[in-house]
Amino acid sequence: MDLGISTVPSYNFYTRNQTFDAVKAEAEGYFARAEERKAALRTAAEIGHYQREKRQLFFDALGGLPEEPVDLRPVVTGIIQKEGYRIEKVLFQSLPGFHTPGLLYVPDRLREEKNAAVLFLCGHWGQSKACEEYQRVCQELVKIGFVVLAVDPIGQGERQQYFQPGYGYGRLGISVPEHSHVGLQCELAGSNITRYYVRDMMCAVDYLSSLPYVDPVRIGATGNSGGGTQTAYLMLADERVAAAAPCTFLNDRRLFLIAGEGHDAEQNLFRAISAGIDFDDVLITFAPRPALVGAARFDYFHLKGVTKCVDSARRIYRTFGKEGSIALSVADTEHTYSPFLRKAMTNFFKQHLRGEAPNHAGFSNEELPLEPAESLNCCKTGNVVAEFPDEATVFGLNREYLQRKARRHVPDQAEVAEVLGIADKLPGRAASTYRIEMTSPLDLEFNQWNGIIRRRVEFFAEDDMLLSGFYFQERRTEGTRPPLWLIVPEEGLADAATVNNRVLNLVWSGCAVFVIDVRGVGAGEQHLINMHARLSSYGTEGMLSFNYQMLGRSLLGLRAYDVLRAVDCLAEMGGDVNTDDLRVHGYGLGALHALFAAVFEPRITGGVLEGMIPSFLEIVETEYHTLACPERLLIHGILQHFDIPDLLRMLSPRQFELPNPACIGIKTGPAIAIASPGDT
Repeated sequence: MDLGISTVPSYNFYTRNQTFDAVKAEAEGYFARAEERKAALRTAAEIGHYQREKRQLFFDALGGLPEEPVDLRPVVTGIIQKEGYRIEKVLFQSLPGFHTPGLLYVPDRLREEKNAAVLFLCGHWGQSKACEEYQRVCQELVKIGFVVLAVDPIGQGERQQYFQPGYGYGRLGISVPEHSHVGLQCELAGSNITRYYVRDMMCAVDYLSSLPYVDPVRIGATGNSGGGTQTAYLMLADERVAAAAPCTFLNDRRLFLIAGEGHDAEQNLFRAISAGIDFDDVLITFAPRPALVGAARFDYFHLKGVTKCVDSARRIYRTFGKEGSIALSVADTEHTYSPFLRKAMTNFFKQHLRGEAPNHAGFSNEELPLEPAESLNCCKTGNVVAEFPDEATVFGLNREYLQRKARRHVPDQAEVAEVLGIADKLPGRAASTYRIEMTSPLDLEFNQWNGIIRRRVEFFAEDDMLLSGFYFQERRTEGTRPPLWLIVPEEGLADAATVNNRVLNLVWSGCAVFVIDVRGVGAGEQHLINMHARLSSYGTEGMLSFNYQMLGRSLLGLRAYDVLRAVDCLAEMGGDVNTDDLRVHGYGLGALHALFAAVFEPRITGGVLEGMIPSFLEIVETEYHTLACPERLLIHGILQHFDIPDLLRMLSPRQFELPNPACIGIKTGPAIAIASPGDT
């Protein structure tokens, strides 16, 4: 029998943007305070303090940088001689056994004994340093006398971490899929994949500085798209960079949030919004060193945001008396490192690294002949994992990081609330949920036909967060206060097919049942906030999770709070609703929402957590995890504190069944040895 759980009245339509609206509303407060703080910067001393603060916040968001001493062990594996310059194929280690392939472009006729150099950082093209667009940038620079080093970032080019010999691509795809896959593992461990990007880049600067013909105080950096991201991070991290030209990346975080654009694992920093790490802070922290921001008029990194970013930083440069050291160049193109931006960038570096007039006319694409991608491989096999049997990977490095950092234990409520990002919400539970119980003609007809009381209930989890549920009770149990079950499906009321029979069996066995939505699902399923499918890479659920991460919260934690408010709603309903005998049944992610809620709600006496992941640690231990939309599981640093088994111990003697645990994937390697409760 169909209980009609998926019935969603049309008048509930307005709630379908409230989850994203809540993100924006909270973020607006932080954005306003950050603007006021920057507007108050008046002196070089105040700016210097601000710069040091932002730099430290950046490092904190990464979980710090790797502490191992630098031992590059550079090797040149081949040389390609071109007209007027050569390309050296280089391998160096940024961490022990963690190789970075690079192409070093060296002019045949060096202008000086010590020459200016530029580090080129690649965007998300799979071919990375061998990509046509990037080859042309490097060629243009070397042809006017710069030494240039282009390196492969993690997950691209010859650095695919999940390489499949003979296929030409990794098991997870190239670039963004790899970043997202291992990015979640890093976040759960309390770091960010960016810490390894930054280490690579700083070691690339070390390598350039070690060359006898490079002037270590005249090293610049540039890149676009994901390479613009890396350039920005290097500007924050390394004070040795003398000038920088980040292209098609810097923006305004508020406007970028409103636009709903997708972003990658490395582009989301924990507490970036709440701690005030905005795009203009990259330029402010870099000041007064010269900076050129490259933009494209028809980019999804909207020009309004780029302009606002540069204008904000320009005032800081003016305070230093260096307003001429910051510039914006806009190409009439889409998202690319175009000939126009190449010309602007080369002239910028001529002026600021060599003290020359910015009079380079620029080269057309036709004037920059390309090398076949395969000829630019630094490894014989075309991949560092295939080349070196013991090659380190981010997966392995993250496991080691967690083993050093984690101190698992049975936590208290305050610690769980802090990690979930809901500590400030819990006092607000004292407020009424202002429930609305609706009896529609459909409900009346249902009661007459089936002998089951069905009430559709709406309640406020927060002032602007209206959630829906259905309450069921068999008519024969009226006046008896039957045992009560709270059902938390992964997709809320939209999961009717999953929970219908379970609800029916519970009702017929004499129990009352309340089936609910949490924010963003079911009747209030968030409208798509961009063009991507809801559960896809860059999709709505992933972007909500990333945005909450940047607010210092977690989507999982807030949905657990919604479950708590559902309990409050039940308590307000009174009558037959018996919250003294309350159990919970969560499905999939709903099981996690229910588990976290039980930590704070003693009225939940036990229940069923079905299809739940066994632990967050298993995600970090599983090289090829197979989780759908894994970003939804993002809780920054949870494994430095506790894990699911610790929470179950915390809830003892309350009993929870754990049927059909979710399969995370196939583990590889030994378990991570982490100090846990009971260890001496």
